[in-house]
Order: sequence, then structure tokens, then C-alpha cells
Amino acid sequence: MLSLNLEARPDKKEESASIAFEARSKRGVGRATLAFDTKVARAYRMEGGAGEFHGTGVVCNLAEQFFVEGSGITVRFEPSSESGGRYSYSGSNSGFTVYGHGTYVVKTDGEVATSIVATGPGSVKSPMGVHSAVGTENYQMTPLTDGCAAGS
Repeated sequence: MLSLNLEARPDKKEESASIAFEARSKRGVGRATLAFDTKVARAYRMEGGAGEFHGTGVVCNLAEQFFVEGSGITVRFEPSSESGGRYSYSGSNSGFTVYGHGTYVVKTDGEVATSIVATGPGSVKSPMGVHSAVGTENYQMTPLTDGCAAGS
């Protein structure tokens, strides 16, 4: 005997559902659950920066931490949602130590991310002392057709 129990049915975006299967026979009971969702998970190649900094990275999920690297600098993005969050960076560029932090916003065209704009204070440590200013970084987002595997 096979019984089917449909626990939920996603009919909108960003929902999930599961189907529970149970099979009974003289040999015992077998159970399995099939889970599925209508969540849109897009991966992107990210490229850009500001001034002498140019970095690239792969974003597997805009709602999870991701990184951009280049020009001796690593930028860490910490989302509060898929539409933005905080970022920080550190490294060495042209022989000078640089570091900073701020916030970023994801720009979209419909449901597809097109760019990220990051703004915040940054500092450069030089023999003349530490120099700080507020700046903006711009990154272009290119969707990856095969998910994160395409960007590796």
C-alpha cells in the first residue's frame, strides 16, 4: 500500500513544500520525504571597485556572506537581506595598508541583481600618517547560468 500526504503546496514565489511518502508491506514500513521550493537562487559574477582597486568574486547567494578580491585587497560583504547590508575591507594596495567599512545596496532590474553600490569611510596608512575619507565602490553583477559552478 502506498499513501501520499501533500503537506503544503507552494503556489507563490519564495515558498516551500514537502511530500511525505509511506509504503507498507509484510516486510515493514518505508518512509521518505521529498522537499521542494519556489525560491529563486541566482548566482552572479561580481566585478568592480573604486580608484586603483579592482576586484572580482562569485556570489552564490545574496543573502549569505560573499567576498571580492583584487589589487591586494579583500572585501567581505555581510548581508542583512538580499537587498543590502554591511561590508568591510582590508589589504595592501600600491604598498600602502588600506582598510574600511560601510554599507551596500543591491540594485535590481525586476528580480535580477544588476549592481552593488557600497559606501563608507576608508583609510590609507602611509609614512605621512593615516588618511581617511568617505568613498563609493561600484560593482557590476552578471548572472551565472549554471549557478556557482559556472563561476569557479
